[in-house]
Amino acid sequence: MQTAHDVRPPDAGAAGLGLDDLFDIEDALEADQITAEQSPSVLLAALRAVAPSVESVTPLAPSQRDLYLHACRDPDNLTYILAYALALRADVDVDAWRAALRVAERRAPTFRSRYVEIRQALLQIVDTQAIAPLEVIRVADAAAAASVIEAARSRPFELFDGAVRHLLLLGDGFATAVLVAHHIAIDTMSAALFFGEVFAAWAAAGAGGAGSTGAVVDERFTEWAGRAAATVDSAPAIAACRDAFAGTRALLPAALAGHETRNHVRLDTGSVRVLARWCAKNKLQLAAGLKYAAAQVLAERFSPAADFVLYDVISDRSLRHMTSIGCHYRMLPLVLTREMLAGTDPCSGAVSFQQYLRDETARLPVSMLAVSTLPGERGAPVFFNYFDYVGMAPLLELPDTEHPGTRPARFDVYDRIDDGETHLLFYREHDGFGITVRSRHPAMAGQAMAEAIAARVMTWAGGSVPA
Repeated sequence: MQTAHDVRPPDAGAAGLGLDDLFDIEDALEADQITAEQSPSVLLAALRAVAPSVESVTPLAPSQRDLYLHACRDPDNLTYILAYALALRADVDVDAWRAALRVAERRAPTFRSRYVEIRQALLQIVDTQAIAPLEVIRVADAAAAASVIEAARSRPFELFDGAVRHLLLLGDGFATAVLVAHHIAIDTMSAALFFGEVFAAWAAAGAGGAGSTGAVVDERFTEWAGRAAATVDSAPAIAACRDAFAGTRALLPAALAGHETRNHVRLDTGSVRVLARWCAKNKLQLAAGLKYAAAQVLAERFSPAADFVLYDVISDRSLRHMTSIGCHYRMLPLVLTREMLAGTDPCSGAVSFQQYLRDETARLPVSMLAVSTLPGERGAPVFFNYFDYVGMAPLLELPDTEHPGTRPARFDVYDRIDDGETHLLFYREHDGFGITVRSRHPAMAGQAMAEAIAARVMTWAGGSVPA
């Protein structure tokens, strides 16, 4: 394969936080006997003293902690290294594309984040100067481009360095933009958001040129749907993934508006027992019931004109690895309309989303679903990730006289919506079950959302939410 590299450094003056700086800060904290978790403001001040470009420092979310520890313990494992590609039908000006990347990076903190451990605290540091260089590679054809993408995805990943970006120039008015990162930082829809922002900035600057026909989703970005779900029609999922780009540019400004709210609603043990028994009777996992309720609440209160699309992505390599360690993994790409959610769609093969989840979670040891709303005539799109690990069912049983040997377990489901700006956290502790909504979106008040979700599932179960 013949390639030519045109690698230039990031923007002039970009000198963000370095690993040596972190070592010095850690030594200073140790001398003062201060931990990062006990005093995040002290740590932030120490970081800014070395690198004024540091915006924030926060503890990792539960799911991020798991991914971080996995990466540290098994750095050669590529299961969680994700690569996405966006095909461009245009002659791309490299400097204009690099400038568009910078615009998108400034708007998306996820892509300026570094992940580190300081004084036994796992942290996410957002740095305005955490800019990865763009590697420009000239390739002979699409096969050569695919080889470059696979090679980029197959390298061990350093979490402190952030994402890797390539621009593959194929000639004849075609190019492919590539984004490679660890799953701790991105998922399918955050990658789509980022690409959408980059393309919008590129087009707004007039860089596409008169002959540009715009951006399309590369086939390598969507071919997973046909491979991963032999029993599910993948065409609607692929079409929805393509269409999602149409509304991405308007999302981030809306998501960043408003004030952050964080509210908790705790269900007492008796109420959770009612809910758990209802889920068991209907062969529905507890998480599935809650996420189904959350999806309906989102549809009714947040984006009333939106339909739902259900999909996720996993590579053949990852699928083989998951199977080799005994984790049976399946994706369920499917487009869901509001009628399907309500169970009133006469054309739907599934009687309802609820029945569909029952059938799938009963049949599969592990399910992973991602529910996303696409933009309608009103409201901004919402990207709603859903994880239901059915193989954990024995751990999720409530303490009960019918199961005297069962111990309660903490159950975290941490979901990122709008590229990290809204979070839903469902948690189990010894004294009950709780729902937390943390949001910076003005249309998504945490307390109201949490109460609405709790009320919906308890109505189904025949119980009531504690006052």
